[in-house]
Amino acid sequence: SVRNHFDSNTYYIEFEVTEINENAKAKIKFGDIEQELVIDKIGVYEIPFEKGEHFDFEFLLLEGDILLDNICKYSFVQEGQLYDINNNEGDYIGNIRVLNE
Repeated sequence: SVRNHFDSNTYYIEFEVTEINENAKAKIKFGDIEQELVIDKIGVYEIPFEKGEHFDFEFLLLEGDILLDNICKYSFVQEGQLYDINNNEGDYIGNIRVLNE
């Protein structure tokens, strides 16, 4: 909670599945709240959680075989118009490149 600079009623656990050998089932725990999730494709998964008293995070793979990358917990996304949340260029990235030249 010390690093919780952007308090919110909803928090997100996000991760990318980069390899999957068979469908998987996972249990994701954030604070005192648990959710089970079927993981059946490569891609980014985002799971919302209501705010609780604790901010501990736990990921338990119950079934299957997967490879995870880029695990994040957040409550706020800064919109700077340079890149969006999916790393696509925004409206002002060209201006920054001109400034840097």
